[in-house]
This record gives sequence, structure tokens and C-alpha cells, in this order.
Amino acid sequence: MSKPIKLLENEKNRDRLSLILRCLVVFIIPVVAGLMFFKAREIHPYGENSILSVDLWGQYFPMYRQFAETFSFSEAMYSWDGALGFNNFVQSAFYCRSLWLLLFKLVPISDSIIFINYVSLIRLGLSAVTCLFFLEYKFKQCSPLLMSASVCYGLCAYAMAFIMQFMWSDLIVYAPLVLLGLEWMMDKKSPFLYVAMLALSIYTNFYVGFGVCLFTLFYFTAEMVKRIETAPGKRLPLVISNGIYLRNTSLKFALYSALGGCVNAVIAIPTLMGLSNSISASSKKLDFSEWYHTLAENVSAMLPQSPVSLAYGVANIATGLFMFVLVPLYFLNSSVKFREKIASGAFLALLYCGLNYNPLDYVFNGFHFANQLPGRWSFLFSFAVVIIAANGIARLDGVKLRNIFSACIVGVFFIFFAEYAGFSKLKLEQKNSWILWLVIFSALLAFYVISELLVKKWKKAAETPQPQSGDETADKEAEAAALAKLLSRQKVFRVCSFVTSFVLAIVMVTEVVTNAVDVASEIEGGVNTSNMTTYINVTEFFTKYAKEVDSGEDEFYRTEVNQGWSFNDGLLAGYKGIGYYGSTMNGNVFKLLRSMGNRVYAQNVSSVYNNSSVVQNSIFGVRYLIDRGKNLDQRLPGAVLSQEYADGKVWENPTALPLAFSVSENLRRVATSEEVRPITFQNYLVNRMYGEDIHVYEKLTAASFEYTNAKLNESPNWDTNHFYREDHAKPVTFTYVYVCPNAEPVYMEQNFRAGKVVVSVNGKDTELKLGAERFKMVGSYPAGTEIRITAEVPDVNIGCFGVDMYSFNTAKWQKVYDRLNTSGLEVTSFKTTEVTGTMNMAQTGIVFTSIPQDGGWTVYVDGEEVEDFLLIDSLIGFKLGAGTHEITFKYHVPGYVLGLTLTIFFLLVTAFCLYCHKKGSVRAAIAPILPQKVECVEAPQEKTESADDTKDSKN
Repeated sequence: MSKPIKLLENEKNRDRLSLILRCLVVFIIPVVAGLMFFKAREIHPYGENSILSVDLWGQYFPMYRQFAETFSFSEAMYSWDGALGFNNFVQSAFYCRSLWLLLFKLVPISDSIIFINYVSLIRLGLSAVTCLFFLEYKFKQCSPLLMSASVCYGLCAYAMAFIMQFMWSDLIVYAPLVLLGLEWMMDKKSPFLYVAMLALSIYTNFYVGFGVCLFTLFYFTAEMVKRIETAPGKRLPLVISNGIYLRNTSLKFALYSALGGCVNAVIAIPTLMGLSNSISASSKKLDFSEWYHTLAENVSAMLPQSPVSLAYGVANIATGLFMFVLVPLYFLNSSVKFREKIASGAFLALLYCGLNYNPLDYVFNGFHFANQLPGRWSFLFSFAVVIIAANGIARLDGVKLRNIFSACIVGVFFIFFAEYAGFSKLKLEQKNSWILWLVIFSALLAFYVISELLVKKWKKAAETPQPQSGDETADKEAEAAALAKLLSRQKVFRVCSFVTSFVLAIVMVTEVVTNAVDVASEIEGGVNTSNMTTYINVTEFFTKYAKEVDSGEDEFYRTEVNQGWSFNDGLLAGYKGIGYYGSTMNGNVFKLLRSMGNRVYAQNVSSVYNNSSVVQNSIFGVRYLIDRGKNLDQRLPGAVLSQEYADGKVWENPTALPLAFSVSENLRRVATSEEVRPITFQNYLVNRMYGEDIHVYEKLTAASFEYTNAKLNESPNWDTNHFYREDHAKPVTFTYVYVCPNAEPVYMEQNFRAGKVVVSVNGKDTELKLGAERFKMVGSYPAGTEIRITAEVPDVNIGCFGVDMYSFNTAKWQKVYDRLNTSGLEVTSFKTTEVTGTMNMAQTGIVFTSIPQDGGWTVYVDGEEVEDFLLIDSLIGFKLGAGTHEITFKYHVPGYVLGLTLTIFFLLVTAFCLYCHKKGSVRAAIAPILPQKVECVEAPQEKTESADDTKDSKN
């Protein structure tokens, strides 16, 4: 007999092989579905596209590339690659804690997008596998139906819609393992899995991990309500099963949940402190009367053909059509206790309210409102639906045919009810087919239940003794014949039962796979994609030239790019930049960059750098600009062409100021402006730095200004500078004409929020990007050149307006630069978290730095710590006496040391608690180190001779 066959004779080995095969099946199905979607959208290996889209395209992927290139402790703590410098540790806590990113460090940039694509596919399969682990343990059975329910979870609408949300997707895999560990712990098994998976969930993503914690708390509460039994004796504590007490289990849950969270102190404390500097929460306010979506809209989102919801829509919660039968079937099952139904219903209802009720949405998202993307934790609602549906599958022995019929009616009712949400044309067309499938599924389910009942019936009959006739031989023959007949019937219906369950599973899987692929593959309303080749080529372009011009270890300056590819080009290419997009962005830096006129892409979390401003480039120390489009010639006054290549140019800014320089005391009175007038603010800032009103931007007077179909409410404050449309059937138009007084560069600031604005010079028209170009460098033209700005605003009855033109006086700017650069910091040593240099001050004054203060920077002058203060609400300033000084800036992540200390402490506490659990009690665990009791044994007394004996002996 061969060795494999011998191994299969062992029951445990057969069980392991069966489990491996089941896991392999539920893993492969979602992965194949993902490959089908890849093929439909021509994603690699079927084309040049990738899943990089939305935030993965512009925000996360550059962070992952930066993470992959980070190998030192200091680089992990801080980064200069955006927002003038930021806390990299906190950014990573938000975006870069997926364990998959450890492998990402081994992937070359040319293959990095392919890596992201395939990891996303693998996680679809892994989430189905972990769900299967949980369901089979919870219900103590394995069947094709539970496997199909696991696949429904792996291909839930959330998984497909947010496939590009790389840092959230790990939680889809971990959530079932958290509950599996919880179930083990409630069954008096080791709590290790629960603590480890809860800690890993929080570690992987800070705020979605918070949603997993809440979900676990609600699940535990519901389970306790379901399991409570009447304890024998009035004074005994309540029990949830034989020998397992409610009080003990609840205390254990509280202890190990707290430990699972506390071991993440090294992440949580610095992150919370870092978030206190940000203003990433949206403008949405806590409103106890606000409900987001109707029940009909949510039910519609659970039906097939629900489009991907990526911005402010209904949360992605679909898990398959047949949940509309299986979930009601659980609640209609007469063998399920009423208390259990109430607990399950309340659990599901609470999660549903969390997706729609404003205060609960606030709580589930970690006590802030998520920006744009709806239901960032909605996979947990889908998981709850799958658990309840699987409960219905596992409890079919208590189902009656009328229960199935009633569940089908309920499912059909919800399909009709969802029409109130305003069905799309496609859904209306498919409504009848869905109803038909529900009926067919219910019929198959009924046949499965009947088969199971008949199997039990024949089994019971086979065990029942046959009537005896008195003839022993005849009785034995009759009994054998009857038993063979009953066993034959039992076998037939057992086969029917298995085949039917297999068919039901195939139907469920086919429906969820088909729907997932169809929805994700839609060009409009499906999953977005981007061209992988173009992205990599642009990344390699910027990376190549950024490395060539990057400052070394003995100097410091910044670089920026023209025609970037993402919103985090500095992170993508590894250069010290300014443009940045991340929820952990320093709120004061955001306000400063917005006041300077830089584009805001997402509210409170991003700034897209406008590189055409000489003032910005110089104050922030931007020495080089990489020009991919070769169109910066007319937009960089005074810039010198450093290098030219076939695919781009590199420009050098000769007036780039150092990291720190002496400025006038007047700068201490400057604050960021709520009213965004970029040129006005830059002029004001330069005047305060210089110490007198020099006005490098010289305002021009319009040669003419005309408008039609509007009544103006003019105001010096642009926030209240409005027009009112008179004829609502026609657009409002504005025309401004300016004449260049000289050949100096001309800048424009404008206040239009809608419509079309065109700048015309010498017959060439250029349309402005209204959201991106609040100010624009128009160009340098001979004196007398006419510049015409036309604005057409349709469909706006009340709107903002305004255009101002300025001539940039290069001679004045040179005077400003010469004075500010006189006492500049000469960097002698640059490390990511420590910068050292020398300054020679002619007299005592204040020093301006372009380093944002988030509470982590400390300034040392000649080795002694000095007090620093904020300039322009955000940047480090400090006083410095006359003479030559050595200046050192050192950075530490606020809260890191405290968090690390607490993490080490709680890891030790967790290890001790787990050891105590293994030993059975605290006393048993510490027994070996307790002093041993020494029992005193009395020594035997020697026999003393009596006086008489002595006398006798003498005699």
C-alpha cells in the first residue's frame, strides 16, 4: 500500500486534506472572478491598465513607494518629501501598515504596480478563506453552502468597490479571524488568536481598525444574550454554556480586548498626537436629526447591479441576491429562540444605523466624519449579513417548508420595496429574473430540507426494532430485507441532499461572481483604472532627475516638478517637495499653502503646489524645478536652464533662499488668511519679511472692465464680492482688459468659482483651471501688449467674481533676496531628523525657517536648547543674537517614547495573562516563584535515664 493511501486511512489526515481542499476552492473562486474583471478592463496581464485609481493613484501608491525606499529609522520618523516636511511615522500609521508592504520593499519600481494588482486579487481569496474558518468553527459543520457563503463575503460589493483602497483591504481578511479568536476564547480556549488579530487589525489601519473593535463589541454582546442559560440554584452566576459563566467571560473579553488595543500604544499615542495638528475631518457636523439614506435605497444597494459607490453615495453592502432568502429564513426558523432572534436583529440594526445615522457614523469612523468615500467599514455590515445567512443555512434542521415559502415572499417583497429608491433602467429590466431566481432557489432549498428530513426518517426507521412473528429465521430474513430497503432509501436521499446542497452552492456562487465581475467591469459606474505603463514611465522620469539634483548630506534645498503625475510626486520620486495629499497633513501648513494660492484638491488634506511663483519658490527654498512638459520657459522669471534632455528640462532658481534666514520682527504679526487672495497675501508676506512696504507685486489698473446680465455687489473682501444674474436664461459675462506697462512678468489672481475663464494674449487663448489656478503667471510681454480676460458664467444666479493683474518687479525682488540671504543658514550636515549649520547675524533678530513645527522639533544654538515660536501660524522661528552661531534642529516623533514604553509594558502583561490562562490560574502560574512552605518536623527525643535506672546501673 502506498504511503499517501496509508496517510488517508488516518481520520485526522482525511479531515486536514478535506479542509485544505475546501480552502483551496473558496480561495480560487474569488481570485478567478478578479481575473475575469481584469480581463474585461484590460488590466495586467491582459493589458496595460492597473487598479491604480482614485486615492490609490494620487495618494497611497506614492506613499507605498516611499515606504519601500525607507530603510533608516530617521526616515521612518520624518520625511521632507511633501508639505515642507511632515511626521512620516503618523502617515505610515494611517496608510502604510499592511504586512504586504514589507514584501513591497523587495519589488523594483517597474514591477510595483503589478505587485499591487496581484496582492489585491490574493486578498479577495484570503478573505473568503478566513470567513470559511470562522463559519465552520462557529457552526461546527462543513458544507458546500457554508463555502458559498464565504465566497459571497470574499466578493462582497465593498471588496470590489474599494479594491483600490489598499490599506483597508487587509481588514476584510482579519475581521473573521478576530471573531474566530473571540469564539475560541468564549469556549475557554486560548485567547492568543483573539488578542493577536485584534492588535493586528488596529495596527494595520488605525481608524478602520476602530470599526472592527466596535463590531467585535456588538457581536460579543449579541452572543452573550443568545447563550445565556438558567443557572442551577438561585445564587449561582448566569452561565452561557456548561461551566462557562457570563461574568467570567465578560471580564475576560474586557481584559483581552483592552490588551489587544493597548499593545498598539506605540502606534496610537503618536497618531492621536499627530492628528491633533491636522484638520482632516470634513466640514460635516454632528447632527442628531440627520439620516443619510432611506431603507429602500439601502435595500437597492444590496441587490445585484448596484453601481460602485465611491463618492458620497450609499455604502457598498451587497453580498449576493440569495441573502434575501437566507436572512429571513433564519428569523423565521421556529427552532431559533426568540431571544436569539432579537439579539441578532439588534446587532444587524445597529450596524445598519451606523451606516446611515449621523452620530453613529461619527462614532464608527473613529470619532470623525470620513471625507467623501462612504461606509469605509461597510464590509463589516456585509460580514454580519453573511453570518446571519450562514446561521440560516446551519439551522436548516429546524426549518419547515412554510418557513422557506415565507422567506421567499419576504425576499420578493424587498425587491419590490427597493423600487422606491428609484431603480435604474437595468434593475427594472432584471427585476423579474431576480424574482424567478429567488423562487427557484427557494424550491431547491425546500427539496434539500425534504431530503434531509427523509434521511433522518429512514435512519430512525432503520434503528426501530421490527415486529416479531415468532419464527426466528423468518424474522431475521425479514429484518435484514427491511433494513437493506431502509438503508437504500436513506442512501438515495442522502445523495439527493448532497447534490442539492451542491447545486444551491453553485447557484449562489455563480450569481455573486457574475454580478461582481459585471459591476466592476462597467466603464461608467464600475471600478476605475489607470494606464500602468504611463504611470511607471512618469515615475521613473521624475525619480531619475530628482536624484541628479537632490541636495546631499552637507546642504539643503527643495525641488518641485511641473506636470506631475500624482498628488504626492515628492513621495513618488523621493525629492524634498511641497505638494502633498494626506489626511495627516499639518493643518497650519495647509492653511499657509492655501493662503499662498496653492490648489486644494481634497478639503483640509491636500495642497497642489503652484510652481510659477518666484516668491513661493524662493521663500520655501525651491532651487530646482523638473519640467516634464517643457513649458516653463515663460512661467519662471529669472530661472536658469540647468539641464535639458530629450524628455524634459531642469530649471534652477538663482534666488532660492536657505532653510533658515534672518527676517524683520514685523513677520511675527503675520497670520494665515481665511480670504484666499494669493498675490495680495504674498506681497504682504514679503513686506513683513523685508521690514518695509516694498510691494514686489505692483498692481495694474484695468484699461477697461465690462459685464453683461449681472448686478454687482462689489467688495474689497473677495469672499463677499458677488454678482447677481438678472436674466436666468442667459449667462453672465465679464471682460477685463489690461495693458502691460513694461516687459516685467505679469501675474493674475482671480475669484471665479464656476464657468469658463479665458486669458487671451497676442491671439493665443488659454483657459484657466478654476479650482487649480487661483493665481497664474501669465508671462512676460513687451510694453503695450494687451491682455484680455473673459469670463462666462452660466447656470449661476449668485456667484463670486474678480480679477486683479500685477507686474512683478524683478529689481525689487533682487533687493529683497539680497537682504534676506545675507544672514542665511549654511547647512553643514543634513540628516532626516537632524540638520546642522552655521549663521552669521549682523545684529540680534529673529530667524525664519521653512520647517513646520508639529511639536517634534527642538532648536539648539551653540549646543544649548532655545525657545522657538510659530511664524505665519506654522513655521519655526526663534531669536538669535549677533555673531556666528552653530544651529541644530533635531526631531522626535511626539508621543513615540511614551507609546513604545507602554507597548513593551502591555506586551509583557499580555504574555503573563496568556501564561496564566495556559496554567489555569494566576496562582498556578506564579507558584514556581513563590517561597515554598517549610514544614517543621520534630526531631526524635533521646531517651534519658531515670534515677532508678542509674542506681541499678551503679549496682
